[in-house]
Amino acid sequence: MDLTVGTGVTWHSAFIITAGGDTCAIVGSLDKANQEAHGNYRQITGYVQSIEQDLLNTLKLINPHSIAINYSLNSPAGDGLTHGMYLQLLQYLQGTPYSDMLTSSEKIINKILPFNFLKKLVNLFALAGVRKK
Repeated sequence: MDLTVGTGVTWHSAFIITAGGDTCAIVGSLDKANQEAHGNYRQITGYVQSIEQDLLNTLKLINPHSIAINYSLNSPAGDGLTHGMYLQLLQYLQGTPYSDMLTSSEKIINKILPFNFLKKLVNLFALAGVRKK
C-alpha cells in the first residue's frame, strides 16, 4: 500500500488513479485526516457506515472502461487485496456494469515500482545528508 497510498488505513478504502491522472481516495471518516496530511490524493471522501455508495457514485462519475484492482498472480507488490475484500467488492459492484470491468493492477504496479524505488532512494540520501550538486 505504501507504493500508491503512502500510509496505512483502518477501514475499507478505495484509492483511485484514473488514466488521466486524477486521484481520489475513499476512506473511513477517521482515516480522512491522515490521508489529507499526506497529500497524495486530490479528492478525499470520508464515509461513516459503508464505502459502497461513495464508491459507486465515484465510479459513475469517472465512467471507467476497466478497473484495475490490487491483485496479481506474478507480483507480490501488486497483490494486496485479500480474498475477503475481493468478495466484498464483488458484492458492492453486483448488478452494475463495473463488475465486468475488473482486471489485475499488475501491469500498472510494475510500471510505478521503479519510480517509487528511486523516490525512496532520493529520500534516503536526503536523510543521510547527501545533496544534489
